[in-house]
Amino acid sequence: KYFGIVVSIILLLYQKPVFAYDSYNNYVYNNDGTQQLEPQAYVPYRIITGESIGTDSLLSPKDVFVAENGEIYICDTGNNRILILNSNLVLTKVIESFFNNGVEDTFNEPTGLVVSGENLIYIADSLNGRIVVLDEEGKLEKIYYKPQSELLSGNFEYVPVKVAIDSGNRIYIISKGETQGIIQLSREGEFFGFFGAIHTSPSFLNSLIRRFGTE
Repeated sequence: KYFGIVVSIILLLYQKPVFAYDSYNNYVYNNDGTQQLEPQAYVPYRIITGESIGTDSLLSPKDVFVAENGEIYICDTGNNRILILNSNLVLTKVIESFFNNGVEDTFNEPTGLVVSGENLIYIADSLNGRIVVLDEEGKLEKIYYKPQSELLSGNFEYVPVKVAIDSGNRIYIISKGETQGIIQLSREGEFFGFFGAIHTSPSFLNSLIRRFGTE
C-alpha cells in the first residue's frame, strides 16, 4: 500500500510537463541572448493561394491592402497584375492591363499599392518608373512619372516600390535606393520634398577633414 503511494509521488515529481503547440512557436531573446518562449501574438487563420481563389499561382506577391469597403487588393508582382477579392476572399477582378491614350498598357513588377476613400487604386509600377492610378473598374485615371526638382540629383534613379496617400490625397513614395527620405507629391504631382529624411551631424574629426582635407 505505502509502496504504491511512494511510487505515485515519484512519478508526479519527475514527469515532464506537456504543452500544446500550434503550428509554430513565438520567442524573444533575453539580455544574455537566450531564447525565451512567449505567448503567440498571431495564429494562422487561413492561407490564400492562387489556386484557392480560382486563378493560377501567385508569383512573388509584394503587397496587400484592405480597402474601407472590405475589398482586398493583392499586388501579384511576378505576374504583373492586381487581384481584387471581396470581403469573403472571393476573387472578383484581375487587372493585368489598362488603356493609356487608347493603347493597351501593362505593369512591370508592381510592388506596392494603396486604395483611396474614392476607391482609386494607386499602384507603384516599379520598373516602369511611375505611379499608376486606376478606378475600381481598372480604367486609367492618372499616371505620376518621375518627379522633377533641383533637390533630386542628376543621377537619381526613380524606382517606386511603395506608395501611400493621406486624407488630402497627397502621395508618399518610397523609391529604391533613395536615401534622402520618402518622396512627397501633391495630388497634382508637384514635388513637395522629402519626408522622414535622417539628419546626421558630422563628428569633430570629420568636420576637420571636410574643412581642410583635399578630395
